[in-house]
Amino acid sequence: MTLCIEAKADETFGSETIGGYWKRKKEGSEPTRAPERIERLLRIVFGSDTHPLEEPWISLRYQVLTGVAGTLLQTARGGNTTGIFVIQEFQTNLTDPNKLRVNQDDYNKFVQALFGKSATNINNSDGFMYGPLSYAADRFIDSGIKFDQMQLHFFMGKCTSSW
Repeated sequence: MTLCIEAKADETFGSETIGGYWKRKKEGSEPTRAPERIERLLRIVFGSDTHPLEEPWISLRYQVLTGVAGTLLQTARGGNTTGIFVIQEFQTNLTDPNKLRVNQDDYNKFVQALFGKSATNINNSDGFMYGPLSYAADRFIDSGIKFDQMQLHFFMGKCTSSW
């Protein structure tokens, strides 16, 4: 099993959406392979029928995409069959409630796109894990990872700690 954690303390998942980042890099004057990398990450996580400027991917947070893709790739690289991605959110009396709302909305959108389920009740069941999603090994071939044919099982969840 591979466990990856994205910890947040009074911060959002970043200002970049997948579509916005892809477009900014594609139209920018600097030479970059970022658009190609974004397309590859989308294929790894969501499959071959994706484009960064189409819904639902255009409005998802790039930072969450990299966390999920990184978990899947590390799971495959480590030869494990189960990957778990957890977002750990720390809350205090100084935490900006607007950032918490934005994170929850962004998390809900990502879970909806990935699992096809609504995550609107996640705050009522803190620690709930979505999954498993099964990924065939051939999904990772163009990432350069070499391993035997296997199925990877992916789970995603969010938990909150208050203090």
